[in-house]
Amino acid sequence: MGLLITSIILQILVVILLLVVGRMDYEPNRGQRKRDNRWVVAFNDISTAGIFFITVVNIFIASFIAHGKAYIPPVNAESAWNEKMYQQRKA
Repeated sequence: MGLLITSIILQILVVILLLVVGRMDYEPNRGQRKRDNRWVVAFNDISTAGIFFITVVNIFIASFIAHGKAYIPPVNAESAWNEKMYQQRKA
């Protein structure tokens, strides 16, 4: 659940950052782009890194989900034993 929340928060932050970059990158008076602005370049690099981290988090999320069901590991050895016995009785 924490990975899902982290992914959503990162996605929202990157969208906001990309909107800021798009707003800063355009000069309406001249109709041209201002690529030499160092803040635009820095925010663009940060948003690219944010997209990379979102991808990594989403890969971790996908690794915990199998066939539509999330794998939740048992908390302790006793619950693992009980789950194993339940699976054997069910089969």
